[in-house]
Amino acid sequence: MGVTKAPGRLHRGRHLMKSIPLNLFIILVLSFILPTVQADGAPYPAKALRIIVPFPAGSTADVRTRQIAKPLAQRLGQSVIVENKPGASGTIGNTFVAKAPPDGYTLLYVNNSSLSIAPYLLRDLPYDGGRDLAPITLLATAPAVLVVHPSFAANSVRELAALAKTQPGKLTYGASGIGSAQHLPGAQFAKMANIELLLIPYKGDSETMLDLVNNRLSMSFATPTATLPHLKSGKLKALAVTSVKRLAILPNVPTMQESGFADYEWHNWFGYMAPATTPAAAIARLQREFAAVVQSADLRADFLSAGYEIIASTPEQFTAVVKRDQPRYGKLIRDIGLEPH
Repeated sequence: MGVTKAPGRLHRGRHLMKSIPLNLFIILVLSFILPTVQADGAPYPAKALRIIVPFPAGSTADVRTRQIAKPLAQRLGQSVIVENKPGASGTIGNTFVAKAPPDGYTLLYVNNSSLSIAPYLLRDLPYDGGRDLAPITLLATAPAVLVVHPSFAANSVRELAALAKTQPGKLTYGASGIGSAQHLPGAQFAKMANIELLLIPYKGDSETMLDLVNNRLSMSFATPTATLPHLKSGKLKALAVTSVKRLAILPNVPTMQESGFADYEWHNWFGYMAPATTPAAAIARLQREFAAVVQSADLRADFLSAGYEIIASTPEQFTAVVKRDQPRYGKLIRDIGLEPH
């Protein structure tokens, strides 16, 4: 008895071969059936990798990276060591990786604050992100949540803006430093609403949330990770999220755009990079493995429950996001009068 071939699959295969040059088609096939190989012929990776986190131990960046490192090590067949190098808004860690050997064994946690905002706030950076770092993947994004104490007079963003106009410079908002990813969403809101808010800098989200819960602060644009426990316990109330769409975990909280600020959008994102000129084969392998890890059932559920949208982008898509965001950040920083220091 003869074997009946699947005509649909055969047709698609012929169409694919016709639409792609033969040499490129062969390379694509080999990239899936052959292991990643280093320049010296040894399989990659052949030794332990380390991921540099340019923020302190216990920070969200540190926690998420350690969460990813264990399954990543299992998939790569090598140890993955997480090393903290905090300081100077991420500059110390970024510089270390930018100057590391481009062999695929030193990786970097990056977020929009350290990669795209810092160049507009810090003079004489010892590295150029676009030139000295190679993108691997933009792993996930999360909006900020505008939160206030339950006793706060306003119950919507419109009411908050109206209240602020009657008390110029009296309402406070907390953020982990000037120019941070908590400061700029608040500054953007103040500019769009034509109101004056007073920034109170903190060392981190935990200190900000403590003062907010104890009603010593008017508001904060904080991460879902920082705000969700307090929202669930009723110690805070949410007025809006800064994403274009509502969060699945906060379905009753409107977006800033729904609240009357049509062009308002803010996302915090994070991903991983390597030194520039890291071999393309190593970058491709790492991108595949990072994506597989974050899409695994356990991690995916945890990320979504913390308010993240999983992206797991290609290097090219990551580059496009950075190029899109940097001019927006630069304009906002100039508009609110922040000077590089």
